[in-house]
Amino acid sequence: MIYLAGRYNQQIKFYNVEKNFPAEVENFKNICSKNTLRIFSVTAAFRLIVGKILPKSITKAIYLDGDTICNLDIRELWQVELGDSPLAAVPEHDNPQSCWGLQICRDGFVKPENYFNSGVMIVNLEKFRAEENTIAAGIRLGAEKQYELFDQDILNYCFSEKALKLPRKYNVWVRTVKNFPDVAIEKKIYHYIGKGDSLGLDMSEKFNRLYWEYFAKTPFFNEEIFGNMFSGIRDFYAERQNLMIKISAAISGKSRVFVTISQNVDALKQIFYVKEGEEVIQINSVNDLSIIAEEMSKSAGKKIFFIFLGRIYSQLNVALTAAGFVEFENFINGEIFLSEVHGVPLDTYPIIKKM
Repeated sequence: MIYLAGRYNQQIKFYNVEKNFPAEVENFKNICSKNTLRIFSVTAAFRLIVGKILPKSITKAIYLDGDTICNLDIRELWQVELGDSPLAAVPEHDNPQSCWGLQICRDGFVKPENYFNSGVMIVNLEKFRAEENTIAAGIRLGAEKQYELFDQDILNYCFSEKALKLPRKYNVWVRTVKNFPDVAIEKKIYHYIGKGDSLGLDMSEKFNRLYWEYFAKTPFFNEEIFGNMFSGIRDFYAERQNLMIKISAAISGKSRVFVTISQNVDALKQIFYVKEGEEVIQINSVNDLSIIAEEMSKSAGKKIFFIFLGRIYSQLNVALTAAGFVEFENFINGEIFLSEVHGVPLDTYPIIKKM
């Protein structure tokens, strides 16, 4: 990192938060929910004590998540005037109603239209330090409620009413825009939030290419990366082979049942060569999901259900497992058979994680 900064005539300074603030770090570890730590590192919560970490001589700071690409001159963001606002950030969604899915909004602590994403922030450290008691109250609330987005929810609890709203260009979610072929790469800050939804290895995809072009400029892009990539591909292949073996065992001696939404029935029949007499269950809404459990109960283990319901599958998997059914014995996510030919891109993120 020192080499990289020097190459651009910049300086870098490291702060050992765990060494300098052991009590605060241990407190975060104790009060973050297990669900939070399953998704995020406890270091994400260090944003809550940035006023303590940085010397008092520093009165303004830009915070950037590690999965952001600043495809613009960062001085543009630095020159934003904060006035009396303790921080500035981009609202979480263009449609505030979607924030009703967040528990802290449903609990009434934050208005959906004011909820912001904390992945890109400008912090007025003088104002931020003056809110130490407010932040402490937010941490207590986060510990009590066990909000999944622990640090981001706390920052919103404390500052959503006071935060300056930044234009969308300073925190563009790649997973939201990458599926629109007409969207061009512009002078913006791109946030690769969502991991597998945002980043892959297909260099024909412009946002993938943007990420890897920047990554290739760093000292971390070396021969070890390619070794890890090969290991990831090898493991990915082995996992797919083992998956096929499991599926072969699962369908042995059982008849197939297909579950999909009504408009996909014809395509499914064509792709999977559905035979005369094989069942196809059509789901028209989330309210119809109970039909699947009922049909599984009737089958007495003599049928295997291939389910094609997109993102709803994970929700359904939990419900069916709780009802006593077993994945790869009673049901399978049928979409693992689909490829880019069928409009389902290959998920290369498991390979990226091992790089």
